[in-house]
Amino acid sequence: MATSLIIILFILNLIVWLWNFTTVESGNIKFVVKGEQYHRTIDPDRESGIFGIGWHWVGLRKIYRVHQFMIDKNKTNPDRDPEKPKTWVLHENGVLTTTLRKTIPIPYLFEEVELADRSRIDLLGYAIFEIQTAENAEKFVFGIKASSRPSGAILGSKVSDIVKAIPDLTEFISKEKEEGAPMFKDMLEPTGKFNTELEKQTGLTLVGFYIADYNAAKDIVDAANEETVARLKAKAVIATAEGNAQAITIQAKAKADEIKMLQDAELEAIDAQLVRLGISGPEKARILGKIKMANAIEKTKLTTLVLSAKTGTNLNI
Repeated sequence: MATSLIIILFILNLIVWLWNFTTVESGNIKFVVKGEQYHRTIDPDRESGIFGIGWHWVGLRKIYRVHQFMIDKNKTNPDRDPEKPKTWVLHENGVLTTTLRKTIPIPYLFEEVELADRSRIDLLGYAIFEIQTAENAEKFVFGIKASSRPSGAILGSKVSDIVKAIPDLTEFISKEKEEGAPMFKDMLEPTGKFNTELEKQTGLTLVGFYIADYNAAKDIVDAANEETVARLKAKAVIATAEGNAQAITIQAKAKADEIKMLQDAELEAIDAQLVRLGISGPEKARILGKIKMANAIEKTKLTTLVLSAKTGTNLNI
């Protein structure tokens, strides 16, 4: 009886030691530690778990466990004041978790970023990072302690370089600032200089970035907006004028082609009529020559009409 009880207790104790499973949703990862040391990464997108049901064995209980860590969580403030940049981002430091998302969106406030003319603007940038390997995940959590500050510092430096190359606020306002904008293309290259250094230091890869908002002194913004509107209006006037000129040219050329076709048809009809009348040889050639000369004069007038349409000159022919 005593022996049976000992066996039962041993089996129960063994089950307790072995029953150490965790679940992880797709797109997330967890870490297994031995003591306080990193042991391995659990990635459900790379391993299906025991029996393919999504349960992942952690290891012997009291030796291996799922790692708990603190992570910074920043989010844009839906009630932000456009004129008070410090209200744009809500910071939630030190959130305890066991799960890390492989895609990490982080908003950043970049204050007093200089343009080429030394005027300054505040920027609300929205970055999307990815963790693409188990080694990079380990570096992010165990290396920089899942902090958004190192990536923010590296990204801020790059954004500063990009903005400093823009002449003034008017030019900045006119530029594309959404995700995929040309001025951010270089920093999104997977194997480019920026991402190589970012991954080396933080384990993160930047896959998306855009400027969600910006702020500068009101008088500078108003002046820049007025100049931008004026530039757009000027471009619209030029485009309209070019379009009108092109339309006139097309219409004039079409008219010239139409008249030429009529003249050619008329010449063929006269030629046939002369043959029916028995006129041939030098006499027919003389008559047709006079008609062709008259048509040539008309063609010269049409050419002048087309050229005047291209140059916008109004000629009465």
